[in-house]
Amino acid sequence: MPLISAQVISLWQSKMTEMINSFGRTVTAIGQPSTIDCYNCTYDYQNKRSGNKYTPSPSGIPFGPGQTCPVCGGYGRITVQNNNSFIATVQTERKEIQNKNGVIEHRNVARLKTFLVNFDYMANCVEMRIRDKSYIPLTPPVKKGLGEDFLAIGDFVEK
Repeated sequence: MPLISAQVISLWQSKMTEMINSFGRTVTAIGQPSTIDCYNCTYDYQNKRSGNKYTPSPSGIPFGPGQTCPVCGGYGRITVQNNNSFIATVQTERKEIQNKNGVIEHRNVARLKTFLVNFDYMANCVEMRIRDKSYIPLTPPVKKGLGEDFLAIGDFVEK
């Protein structure tokens, strides 16, 4: 027999969902940039550069034969930022944090609580934008729940 009934777990999950949706705000997890093939031209894998042939797309910029792709500049690859926005409750407080040199500093720390689906965004981000301020991960996020994992919780320190 389980220690916590399914009804209690369901009620708790419902209230947590209500709390995040009602009191949460949009935050943005900024991940490592990645390099992808240019969407505007054909990439030449043999020569490792643009084939400078236009690939029609809704957001493409046409260019003629013998011209350089205006999007990638003839490289065939572009760098894109991996930003993901989601809703989280944000609790900030001033804490004593030991820096890399062992010096104790008073810094703003934000604790985010969000849905488990956002766990990877929190775990893989290099920066978090909260209320137009930049934060960096303080500790890896953790999964929490009542009977099963339901929330992702992470601490971030202001830059």
